Amino acid sequence: MSWDTAGRWLAEAGLLATDPGIDSVRLRELYVEQELTTREVAARLGVNKGRVLRAMATTGIEARSRSRRRASGPRAQVTDQAMRELFRDSAMTVAEAARYFGVSEGYLRGRATGLGLTKRPGSFTPHLPTRTLQDLTGRPPELYRQGWTLTRIAAELGTSAQSVRLALHRARVPVRAGGGARADAARPGC
Repeated sequence: MSWDTAGRWLAEAGLLATDPGIDSVRLRELYVEQELTTREVAARLGVNKGRVLRAMATTGIEARSRSRRRASGPRAQVTDQAMRELFRDSAMTVAEAARYFGVSEGYLRGRATGLGLTKRPGSFTPHLPTRTLQDLTGRPPELYRQGWTLTRIAAELGTSAQSVRLALHRARVPVRAGGGARADAARPGC
């Protein structure tokens, strides 16, 4: 076992004092905020990588997964701050924001989820998490029998089409094949 590994384990266990030669604020800025690698941080601070790892352990900075890479190209412009401003202040849809940054919608949605950001009202169909199948026992079967689609019922009730489908199954209402309302649903007396 190397001294670097043993030193890191001791630091993680709280048995080593913080390194007085490494400024913890600067270390956090380089590693966490700028997302530099430990080798890059070591080069900036003029120390070796093992010392950086021990300093991170003593200051409580958790090491990133090795599989996580720093964003480059257009993705580098999608910072945490830019994401927060986009979701809090901007009227852009996810599709518009993806075109603006030059990234995919999937990447943007993934970043938003990772930051715990929620979608803005109006930019999506809200699905209310408080809806339970018990809440959906009355209206979905009634609306469905009138010829409404699952999607239209879901939008009306603020839930998902899958929840509407489950409510219909619970109410023992046969679900039509996809593709629209029944032709006879629009006729009176049906």
